[in-house]
Amino acid sequence: MAWELAGYAIAAAAAGIAIAIAFGIAKAVRALARMEAVLDRVGKEAESALRHCRKLSEEAEDAIRASRQRMQGFATFAEGARAIGEAAQTAARSAMEIAELYRDCLTSPFHTASPSREADGEPVRELKELGRKLWALWRRRTDGDETSGSKPDAGTSAEPSEGE
Repeated sequence: MAWELAGYAIAAAAAGIAIAIAFGIAKAVRALARMEAVLDRVGKEAESALRHCRKLSEEAEDAIRASRQRMQGFATFAEGARAIGEAAQTAARSAMEIAELYRDCLTSPFHTASPSREADGEPVRELKELGRKLWALWRRRTDGDETSGSKPDAGTSAEPSEGE
């Protein structure tokens, strides 16, 4: 009888172990199912986050491209403004030089040769000669206007003299 009792005890223990293993496997399957569900959710969230990151990177790329174009446009604008400034400076310098030449040409009949203009080139001499001719013509016209409005004196004529 002892052997029978020992056989029953071993059989009961084996059945208990089998039931415990079955419960353990069932718990492991449920845990794996929950883990799979969690992994599916994480995968979907990761995919969504990846799409969102991709969209943000495309927007950032567009923003960088637009800012690069704006910076290139600004650089072009600055270069144009610099060129306009240089052109204005050159035009102002040229206008000053022309004004000085005209002033010198128009006032040269009143002045003797100045030491700073002794080494005048051909164009400056031509401008001086033009100024002298214009001065003589203007003097003739103003002398003619004064004499036409009043009676001419017997000793004066409307013609300018050689020295003028």
